[in-house]
Amino acid sequence: MKRVVLLLLFCPLLINAQLILADTTLVCKGQSVKLSVNPKLFAPADFCLDFVGERDGLYYYGSCAQVSFDDAYAFAKIMKGNLATANDAAKNTFIGSRKPGFIKWIGYFQDPSSPKYNDPPNPASGFVWMSGANVGFTNWAFEELNNKEDIEPGMHFIIGCSNSSPSQWCDENKNASHKYIAIIESKLKSVPAFPTVKITWETGSTDKFIRVTPSKSKYYKVRVEIDGEIINDSI
Repeated sequence: MKRVVLLLLFCPLLINAQLILADTTLVCKGQSVKLSVNPKLFAPADFCLDFVGERDGLYYYGSCAQVSFDDAYAFAKIMKGNLATANDAAKNTFIGSRKPGFIKWIGYFQDPSSPKYNDPPNPASGFVWMSGANVGFTNWAFEELNNKEDIEPGMHFIIGCSNSSPSQWCDENKNASHKYIAIIESKLKSVPAFPTVKITWETGSTDKFIRVTPSKSKYYKVRVEIDGEIINDSI
């Protein structure tokens, strides 16, 4: 029996879209698998963000509760923004002080489509910021040293830390079911009304989920329209 691994594919014009969820990560040839658009995009009761500050024309919001990475990313897209990143010490201190005492997501990701990705032989290559920033820090908590956390941490890791005392540091696989406070940066001055979301799968289906039975390794694509903004994702 040949096994096929479903891999996330990131479109060049979009930074690491993460809106499709699969009910399994390992699929055998001919096996049925359910693919769905993140249900948080259709759950206004679960969408809750607190305004936590403004800096350099960007507005910052923290999730009201701890959420998974996928849900944090969905919240960021509803806000037409990104998970917050820091590219200098001052911004690093600012973001780190939002909702102090909580573990927070940093939008730092190993992207196999990056021109800098070269694994093998270099497993530490291809790390990029979700916001598209060219440079960035790898720490938020001001009391945590700026360790080289991007050296061989493994793929699909989001870096999170907290301002608790003593400080905590964690490099976590986003699929490990860990939950954190999302810090989102956006150009929106306030949290908008929950958007209307339209989806179109490559199969033509406009349902929230589809069930497919791949006969070979392939990608399944979806077009997600969030309040007029188009995001293309594939898995």
